[in-house]
Amino acid sequence: MAEVTDFIDQVINQDFASAAPTFKDIMGDVMNQSLEQEKVKLADQMFNGIGSEAQTEPDVYELDMDEEELDAGAEEALDINDEDLEDEDFEDGDMEEDQDEEEEYE
Repeated sequence: MAEVTDFIDQVINQDFASAAPTFKDIMGDVMNQSLEQEKVKLADQMFNGIGSEAQTEPDVYELDMDEEELDAGAEEALDINDEDLEDEDFEDGDMEEDQDEEEEYE
């Protein structure tokens, strides 16, 4: 915890040269703790059968798409929405009928 307060003090004092290694140390500690926890979970699962039934889905989801495929999909979705809006021709009478029907149900 002392490292975190040291890091905050260094950033507040704009001592970024000292803050960078402190940040790396903090993140390294967090990563090591996380890895150690996962090792314990995996060992329990392998040798004791603990947790194998409880976790059926992964904790993290990743997309198997590159940036071009994502852009193409986004453009396609936007085109579909534009076409839907163009296909729907609302007339003033249609809107009034819908409002009258809503009032009947109330």
